Amino acid sequence: MNIHPQTEFRNHTLIVTVSSDDGRPVLDGRAYESLAKIFHEAAIDDDVRVVVLRGLAGCFCLGGDFSEFLDATKHQRLIAAVTDMFRTLATFPKPVLACVDGDAVGVGCTILFHCDMVIASDESTFRVPFVDFGLVPDAATSILGAPGNSVMPALSASSAWATRLVPRTPGCLAWSRRSWWAMSRKPH
Repeated sequence: MNIHPQTEFRNHTLIVTVSSDDGRPVLDGRAYESLAKIFHEAAIDDDVRVVVLRGLAGCFCLGGDFSEFLDATKHQRLIAAVTDMFRTLATFPKPVLACVDGDAVGVGCTILFHCDMVIASDESTFRVPFVDFGLVPDAATSILGAPGNSVMPALSASSAWATRLVPRTPGCLAWSRRSWWAMSRKPH
């Protein structure tokens, strides 16, 4: 599987799309490194005023590449790449808007806590299955769990609104869908 963040620049907006050849984007070490590099460069580029982070229609991100978790020879590089990406996002000096449609799983959900605003379609679901796999929740994800409860349930879009992961404002969903498809098309 070839995972590649794609960028497009329009009207002082850098649009970063997490995609893969098979339409099911997961993040591997190279993808984390690419995202960190994209955000590092955008931070110092005066022409970039805002970053929009999105996945594919129907799937924002399915999380990290499990094969890298299982390969001990890749742990150091993977930890360095993930840490760099999250530190870059945590200190990013410009607004980051995430547009979610469909699944946001694992790091695909975690990354949303580091964005300034998240807009989600009503078909979106949010899941952090770290505990299911014997992993410790990372990068702010544990705030989804109830105090004293290490199991974090999957969230529907309405549950995500209730926990304030995504805003619920009149017209938000219609706006996000129109925006999703409008940003997918090239201007004439």
